Order: sequence, then structure tokens, then C-alpha cells
Amino acid sequence: MRRAVVLAVALLPAAARADQVFTRGGGLLEGEIVERRSDAIVVDIGGGTIGLPLTYVERIVPGPSPAARYRARAERLAPDDAAGWIALGHWARQQELRSQANDAFLQVLSQNPDNAAAHQALGHVRVGDQWMTREEGYRARGLVSYDGRWMTPDERNVLIAERDAAIEQERAEAESLAHLRESEARALEAEAQARIVQAEARIAEEHADRIEGLSIGLQGIPLGFGGLVSNGFVSTGLPRGFASSCRRGAIGVRGAVHVPGRGGALVVSTDPRSLVGR
Repeated sequence: MRRAVVLAVALLPAAARADQVFTRGGGLLEGEIVERRSDAIVVDIGGGTIGLPLTYVERIVPGPSPAARYRARAERLAPDDAAGWIALGHWARQQELRSQANDAFLQVLSQNPDNAAAHQALGHVRVGDQWMTREEGYRARGLVSYDGRWMTPDERNVLIAERDAAIEQERAEAESLAHLRESEARALEAEAQARIVQAEARIAEEHADRIEGLSIGLQGIPLGFGGLVSNGFVSTGLPRGFASSCRRGAIGVRGAVHVPGRGGALVVSTDPRSLVGR
């Protein structure tokens, strides 16, 4: 099959040709083979060229292509045949030969720059006594291009203002959301700090309750020498010589009297604001 394809390509005349190239996948490519190699062909399809490996080609059928017919018709037209070139341009456009169509219309304008049919076919517009491209015509009428459309400057300014307002609104909403999240974070932090303070207050209260219970438990405890602890003071009934023992250093550095007794010593505070026993 490959030999058949190569042979078919080799037998084609050297002049510009029109061919139908059938591919192995069932596709069809119409154009002109402008280059042939041992392993590939290059086909001009009018708007460009495509290279095909011969392994992809099933068969080639010589035949007239749109590009070949365009050239053949163009060769028969006189340079100043405006009607013929305009007709050829419209025919080329129907065959999707855009570049060839534009060439035909420009050929008319090269002979007659004011030909309205050729200008209109190229999409030109007339502004005053001049023909211009569509873009030039828009600008000549004071229009501006914005966001892919042509409009007046005032319309563009309105759109820009609306866009800027939308951007500003998005920015304000983003800042508001950020402030809200920051406030929530601060509230959570304050709540956690309040819980810590409450926990410390409970601990302090429990400690104070234990101290108070100890103080109450010492009220009226007999000292073993006829005296009682009452409100942090030693009641009457102290044994003789107690004062002298205090003078000898029985009073501690905190103003407490160390009274010996069973099970250890009892420290009786001489300060009504504190009471410690051990």
C-alpha cells in the first residue's frame, strides 16, 4: 500500500495540483500537495499547510481543489476586472479561502481605491468621505474599546466606576470579615482568661476555707497546763513560770508560744490575726 501511495505521488505533475488525500482513519483532506518526501507529504489546504506521514495516507485522488481553482480563475482575470475579482473573492470566501478572498478584494482596491463593494466586502466603513477599517471608523466616531466592546467614553467611565465600586465593596466585606474574626478570637481569649481567674479564685477560696477550719478546730483545745486557746490567745490558768519560759525564748520569731504537750508541740499565736498549730 505504501508503494502505491509513493507511486501515486510520483506520477503527479510537477505543476500546482489539486488532490484528495484519504487517511487510514477514514478522514479526507482536500488541497494541493506542495511537497513530497519519501516518508511524508505536505498539503496546502488554502489557509495553511499540513504535513502527513505516508503511513497515515491510504490513497490520493487527484482532483481540483478550491485553492487550485482559485488560482486558475485568478490567472484568467484582467487586473482591472473589478466585477470578476469581487465575484472571485466571494467564491473564495464560500470555500473558506479567507486569505485568497481578501487578496481578490484588495486587487480591486489597488485599481479603484473608492470601490464600495470591495470596501464593504473587507468590512470597511465610510466615515465622511473616507473608507476605513471598522476599528478606525469606531475611533473616528469617538468610540473607545473597552472589555472587548466599542462604546462611548461616558459608557466606559460608567462601567469603570461600577467595576471600582464592586472592587471596593469586596474589599470592605473582606475587612469586615477579618475584623469579625479578630473580635471573635479576642472574645475567646477573654473567656479563657476569665476561666483561669475563676479557677484561681476557687483555689484561693478553698485554701481560705481550710485555714478557717483549722482556726476553728483549735478553739478551746486544752494545753495540758490548765489553759485554753481562745481567739488566738492563751486563756487564764497558765502554769507558774510560763512567763519566764517565754523570756527564755519560748516565743517564736513570729510571736508564737511553743507549748510542749503530748504528740508534739502546740504553737499558739500571740497575734489575733493568725493561728498556726503543729
